[in-house]
Amino acid sequence: ELSRLLFNFGLKDVLDFISYWRAASRIIGGVHFIILPAGVHSEAEVNALKHVVDAVLEFRVNEGAYEYENTLVVVKTKGLFKPIKLPFIVNENGITIETVSRIS
Repeated sequence: ELSRLLFNFGLKDVLDFISYWRAASRIIGGVHFIILPAGVHSEAEVNALKHVVDAVLEFRVNEGAYEYENTLVVVKTKGLFKPIKLPFIVNENGITIETVSRIS
């Protein structure tokens, strides 16, 4: 858990670790996800972490009039110039992106 690393080792050591991890992943391959709960760390820590990773995905849940509205926001990835917001549902198969044809 990233929060535990930050509390035990500090931001600089964690950023160094992520940079090393990222370089190793490029050599040997693989996709790695780091979970960072919202509201636990300072804005400066979160921004520093977002800066050193290759991609940033945010899962947002808002309470709507009759149900919860789930949104996956692609904040950062290679070639992305502005965030992409994708509504999604969680079902027995996992996460399903809501498409226009599926909604209508």
